[in-house]
Amino acid sequence: MENLNLQISITIIIISTLQLLFISTAADNQITPQKPITVNQTIVSPAGNFALGFFNTSGDLYVCIWYNNIPNKTIIWVANRDTPLKDPAGVFSITKSGYLAVLDNKGNTYWSSNTSLVVGNKTSATLSDTGNLVLGEDGTDNNPAWQSFDYPTHTVVPGMRLGLDFNHSNKLVSWKGASDPNSGDFSFGIDPLTRLQIITWRGGETYWRSHVWNGKSLSGARETTNGSFQSVLRVVQTNQDIYITFTPTGGGSITPAMYALDYKGSIKMMVWQETLKNWTVIWSRPRKPCDVYNRCGPNGVCDSSGPVAVCKCFSGFEPKNRIAWDAGDWSGGCARRKDLSCDAGDGFLRSERMKLPDRLALIQGADMAACETECLSNCGCTAYAYANVTGGGNPTRCLVWVGDLLDLEQVAQGGEELHVRLVASELVNTTQGSGSSHNNKHLLAITLPTVASVLFLLGILSCLFWRRFGQQSKNSTMFSFTPYLESPKLY
Repeated sequence: MENLNLQISITIIIISTLQLLFISTAADNQITPQKPITVNQTIVSPAGNFALGFFNTSGDLYVCIWYNNIPNKTIIWVANRDTPLKDPAGVFSITKSGYLAVLDNKGNTYWSSNTSLVVGNKTSATLSDTGNLVLGEDGTDNNPAWQSFDYPTHTVVPGMRLGLDFNHSNKLVSWKGASDPNSGDFSFGIDPLTRLQIITWRGGETYWRSHVWNGKSLSGARETTNGSFQSVLRVVQTNQDIYITFTPTGGGSITPAMYALDYKGSIKMMVWQETLKNWTVIWSRPRKPCDVYNRCGPNGVCDSSGPVAVCKCFSGFEPKNRIAWDAGDWSGGCARRKDLSCDAGDGFLRSERMKLPDRLALIQGADMAACETECLSNCGCTAYAYANVTGGGNPTRCLVWVGDLLDLEQVAQGGEELHVRLVASELVNTTQGSGSSHNNKHLLAITLPTVASVLFLLGILSCLFWRRFGQQSKNSTMFSFTPYLESPKLY
């Protein structure tokens, strides 16, 4: 009997101890109104993936989230990045009004969440194993009043969404320096005008731009990455919003990984290599000379298909400032040798393996013939591109450009076909579809009968075209930006 009582007592003690351990563990990843964290305290997510606490740099105190269990502290989020706390007696807490806030010992606010909730018995800010800090009632990501994932700083981690919606938009903003979390000069996100490309800005100017979505990718060509690890940055559109996110594959679900915008303006995809005890960069942009935005100026093509990147002009174009161009200053770009005639005599030069230019307009539901006609019917249209999209709700994608063509690049593989508008006389002297048209090469030999035949056919086509579309051209309007995007990928 005594042995039985002893066993029961031991069992009760074990259960009680486990309950206390559970309660202690559950509380270790939470901030409550009654339990703020001080400068010397941290909370850790349940599986130990992430930690939250104060980061001290030269006496400035910042509330941060970082990857835990990694030797060199890697910060993924900063609360008060532009208003550092100076008071070592400060706290990070939930206020009586239901806001998350960074406070000094006098109660002065250095940062607070922009939304709050009515404080109750279950109110908490919980650090999840995804690195998301969630302010709510149930300690989960299900229905948060506020969450850090909606307000990123310089990093995207798996599960985070970076995008645009009807009520809120977010983007990454670089640090000011290698150890200075203050907002820097660079930002990164979805192009709000077209929603068909992602951009890194320097101040208000474009610094780097991805390829335009072609139904499969934003990159134009797959990149070779770490053989055992791949990560796909996907762009997804719903009825309410559009966002980019990524999920690492091949390295294990707990392999630390992130996209980070550094203070020099480089967006990098990095994976933690446990054997090397270091982060490995498996993708970054800008990486090569042609990645620099509009390197070769308006209508200039940055050719990266060879061992050395060079600036070239399309056939039918020439350097706007020949002296500067020959001296290596390509900023002036290229200009047409002959202005467009804005009649049925204009045609198109087909250029392959192109990174499509910036400032595009999307026309829904047009097949290739209609896409070309749409461009010809508008005097300001200078180029078009067409893709038979393999995914999404719209099987075709027609893009058109008005005015100068900016940020052009010809790549070694991948890319798309770009159809550049030229007057008929320039088309006669152009090699089309070979990719060599950017070299301003003329046909080596054209016989007089061939020229006569071409001109005769152009004359007939011009008459037929004008009879059918002439009136439509008079009533045409400028293109409008109509965003459409669904599940493209950036490799």
